[in-house]
Amino acid sequence: MNAANERANALRDATAFKVRAWPKNGRRIPKPSGLPSKQPGIYMFSDPDGRRMYVGSGIGDDGIRGRLAHQVYPSRIRTRWSLSDPPKRKVLEGRNLLGNVLKDLFGRRFKEIDPGSEQDIDALNLALERIHEMTVQWVECPDPNTAIRAEHCAICQYRPKYVEK
Repeated sequence: MNAANERANALRDATAFKVRAWPKNGRRIPKPSGLPSKQPGIYMFSDPDGRRMYVGSGIGDDGIRGRLAHQVYPSRIRTRWSLSDPPKRKVLEGRNLLGNVLKDLFGRRFKEIDPGSEQDIDALNLALERIHEMTVQWVECPDPNTAIRAEHCAICQYRPKYVEK
């Protein structure tokens, strides 16, 4: 548990990056020592006032890099979803930061969103705009098990607004 606790503590001091400043290609998320790897890791989003909003882990094949790209949808930083270019099904099925912000702003979950409705597309775009105003910090972990334990430690330590249940 020490390794997980150390990673959770390190998250507090990790460099915070403004989401809106990311390039369109989410695989090129900035990092002082280079690009994030496909290594497992944990991350934390904070609002412009510094309030911790969401803590998660990236343990899949693309590790922390892929998970951050999925949470931010970097191709949408400068373009909006529309009726002719609606979100993909995986966006609407995900339980992630976007879903939490959407529910917070509009009181609705993804399954209640109609991608054929202009009003619902506008709601998704507004929720994503909120994410793009946030900053994100992350640290890599040596393996997926450490990342999962570190995520739980970080949630207990930082008490983000949105916690998956």
